[in-house]
Amino acid sequence: MPTSSTPFPVRNQWDPSAEARARTAVVVLPGRGETTRSYRRLGARLAYDTLAVTVLEPTADEADIPGVAEQIAAGVAAAGHDHLVLVGHDAGANLALRLADPLGERLTALVLSSPGRRALPAPVDWAAELELRAGCPGYTGQLDADPGVSRGTLVDPPAVAPPDDPSALAAIQAPVLLLTGDQDPIPDRELLRRLRTRLPRVTSVEVRGGRRDVLNDRTSRSVSGEIVRFVEWARSGDLEGPLLRHLAPTPFTTAPPADPPTTG
Repeated sequence: MPTSSTPFPVRNQWDPSAEARARTAVVVLPGRGETTRSYRRLGARLAYDTLAVTVLEPTADEADIPGVAEQIAAGVAAAGHDHLVLVGHDAGANLALRLADPLGERLTALVLSSPGRRALPAPVDWAAELELRAGCPGYTGQLDADPGVSRGTLVDPPAVAPPDDPSALAAIQAPVLLLTGDQDPIPDRELLRRLRTRLPRVTSVEVRGGRRDVLNDRTSRSVSGEIVRFVEWARSGDLEGPLLRHLAPTPFTTAPPADPPTTG
C-alpha cells in the first residue's frame, strides 16, 4: 500500500481558491489501469465549485481496505472538512462500496461510476481498449501518453470486488449517485440491478453515449455538474426532495388577459 508523510497516500490534489473555504472533501478512487493523473480534469472542475479533491493511488488488494479507510478518515479530520464524499470508478467504485461500512457516519455521499466485476472476454489491442474506455480524444490521448497507465487491465477482474451480501448494501445510509454509460462494453447488469433495488437512497443516472469511463468521456462537463448538484443536495441534510424542481411549462395562449373585476 502506498505510504506518504501526509494523512492521504496522495499524488494529486486540487483545492479551491484561497478565498473559498472547502467544506467538503472529495476522495477519488481510480479504476483498473488508471493513475491519479487520469483525473486531472475532473479534479480541477470539482475544485472550481469549492470541493477539495484528492485522488488516491489504486488499491491493489482487498486486504488494504481497512488501512485505506483509516487514512481517508485521518486526512479528512486533519483538514477540518465537514463532509466526505467518495467518488469511485470501476474497481474504485467497488472499493467505495466496501469503504462505506468502516467510514460509517463520516461519509456524506457516494458517487459510483461503472461499478462491477465483469471483464472483457478476450484481450484487445491498446487502440481498441481506448475506444472501449471513452470516446473523448482528449482523455484517450492522455491515457495513451501516461507511462503509468496499465494497458490491457480490462481483461482481468477488478482487484476489489463489490459486496456480495445484500444486507451490506441495505446498511449504506449515505445517498448514492450511480453513473453508468449506455454504451459501456462490460456493464455488470446484475450488480446494477441490486444497487438500484437494495441501496436505501440511490439516484441512478445513465449517460447517453457514455462508454466505460463516464467520468472522463465526451460528456464529462455534464457528469461533473451532476456530481456537484448531488453533493450539494446530500450535504444539505434535507433528503426528502430535490434542491431544484423542474416546473411544468405554462401553456402559451394568444388570448388577451381577462379584465380585472370591477368593484362598487
